[in-house]
Amino acid sequence: MAQSKFLVLKQTLRIKDSVSLGQWRLWEYLHVEYTVESVPHMEIVQIVLDKKLLQAADQAAQLTKQNRSALVRDALREHLRRIELRASEERDRQGYSRQSPADAEARGWESEATWPEE
Repeated sequence: MAQSKFLVLKQTLRIKDSVSLGQWRLWEYLHVEYTVESVPHMEIVQIVLDKKLLQAADQAAQLTKQNRSALVRDALREHLRRIELRASEERDRQGYSRQSPADAEARGWESEATWPEE
């Protein structure tokens, strides 16, 4: 298993335009510092969620006894798996919808494959 390490990330955001006070200009800044777990084979990303979705994700993570990142990774993997499954089913549907002359010949034998009535 890959060793994880913790990174302290610092971010400074300007939250308002400057205010003039004579020859001086004042800016308001928001300083954010947070700690994240870094695993060598994973990338750190930021996503934007509305408040309700974030609360629901936190509740689901707590219920499943995993952190928010693990919950999002699992949900994304499941979503991508479903997309691939739908694409595969669509390819199958298109393949079966194209009928060759051999298919028409085989359909003639379907009545022979039924059980006789008693």
